[in-house]
Amino acid sequence: MVRNYRSHPAILAVPSAFFYNDTLIPEARDAHRLERWTGWKGTTGFPVKFILNSGHDESYEEAVSFYNPREVQIAVKAVQSLLSPSSWPSGKDGAKVPILENEIAVMSPFREQVKRLRKALRIVSYKGVNVGPAEAYQGSEYRFVIICTTRARERFLKNDAEKGAGLVFEHRRANVALTRAKEGLIVVGNPWILERDPLWAKWMSFAWRHSAVELDSWKHPSTSTVATPKAKSESNKENQDPNAPNAIAAISSVCTTANTYASVILAGSSKPINEWKPHDSDMASGLVSRLETALVYKSKAREGAVFGFNAGWDEDDPMFLAGIAAEEVVVRNMAAEGDENGNDLGIGV
Repeated sequence: MVRNYRSHPAILAVPSAFFYNDTLIPEARDAHRLERWTGWKGTTGFPVKFILNSGHDESYEEAVSFYNPREVQIAVKAVQSLLSPSSWPSGKDGAKVPILENEIAVMSPFREQVKRLRKALRIVSYKGVNVGPAEAYQGSEYRFVIICTTRARERFLKNDAEKGAGLVFEHRRANVALTRAKEGLIVVGNPWILERDPLWAKWMSFAWRHSAVELDSWKHPSTSTVATPKAKSESNKENQDPNAPNAIAAISSVCTTANTYASVILAGSSKPINEWKPHDSDMASGLVSRLETALVYKSKAREGAVFGFNAGWDEDDPMFLAGIAAEEVVVRNMAAEGDENGNDLGIGV
């Protein structure tokens, strides 16, 4: 067994199964502090989210690097929400943001996307957010991580493979990216591209099982013509999320340049992003790891289920499937949370 003192169990579940033979034991004591953010979706106590990105990736300087304009908008909006008091439950003294700018990291495997993410965050006055290439984070940790996978078109995957670039089929780099977060993780990506990689297919299925997938509300420009710089600029205004702050519009200049849109394929020629769902084979394999099983166990306990050897559960139930070591950690952490909040979670062992 390998004890991990950094990350929330939900963040470790897939890496543990894929890279560590399902042996990681989560020992972090304060990994639940960001679970109250209203931006999470799905299962309570599951600080992981996959945001679908329908935007195209663009090549920069003849494929020297790449960037994804829509992904920049999504990442900036997520940071704004994290740092907004309105995104956190109010306490006795009102809503307080329990995270600082310098505790957030936004990463992408492509230099040009890193550059544009950094500039966009500065435009909206978040200079303290750490932005960098995925491999640069080896050995570091942040309370919250946003992974921008960037790649959205199949024809660039061959280029990635030849150069050892990107996060698709680059498992060492992907492992670094997925395991830097302590308390919260967002992945932004195109699922039709990511599902080609067994690691990302497993991770996306994991998010799907826990209803932690957020659809993309953005609409592509008209499919009647290839987008021109002028048409693209106008369509950006039309496609801005009406709920996003006005500052988001200011980053459009960061996302677009006049010499990139000649290569843009007709919008709509790829599969609709929001129609994606995991393959039946990915879902049929069941829970990805003991850690995910333990999360299910914890969720059932929160809903009032009683666990114990005399509680009527058989060998197929989460208590047994989680494994004794993982179960003890989960029970101990839940008891600690109950003490902190003055609640009795009613767990019997």
